[in-house]
Amino acid sequence: MQQIRQCWTVLANKAEDQCERIQQELVNIQQRLDGLQANERRLRQLYAEYQERLTRPGTLSQGMQDAIGQRQFMQQITDLIDKVLRDQGITQQALQQTRARLVEAQREKHKMEALVENDLKQVQAAEKKRDLKLMDELALRQFNVRQLHGHA
Repeated sequence: MQQIRQCWTVLANKAEDQCERIQQELVNIQQRLDGLQANERRLRQLYAEYQERLTRPGTLSQGMQDAIGQRQFMQQITDLIDKVLRDQGITQQALQQTRARLVEAQREKHKMEALVENDLKQVQAAEKKRDLKLMDELALRQFNVRQLHGHA
C-alpha cells in the first residue's frame, strides 16, 4: 500500500511558515515607514512654525543672538528632515525587496502545495487501482466457485 510522502507536507509547512514570517516583516517595515512619515510631518510643521515666527510682521526684532539661534535651530530641523527622508528611502527600498521575497516565498509555497496534492492523487489512484484489482480477483473467485458448483 502506497503512503503519502511526508516530505512534501513538511516542505509545504515550512514554505507556509516562511510566508508568514515575511508578511510579519512587511507589517513591521510598513509600521516603521508610517512612523518616519509621521516624524517628517511633525518636523515640517515645527519648521513652518519657526519660519512663521521669524517672518511674522509686527514682531519686535529680536536680538542678533536670538535670531542666529532660531536660524540654527531651523537648520537642525532641516537636517533632521533630510535624515528622515533618507531613512524613508531606505525603508521603502526594504519594503520593495521584502515584497519581492514574499512573492517568491508564495510561489514556493504554491509549488509545495501542488506537490502535496499531486502525491495525494497518486496515492489515491494507487489505492483505487489496488481496490479494483482486489474486486476483480474476488469476482474471478466467485465465478470459479460458481463454475465448480455448477458443473459438479
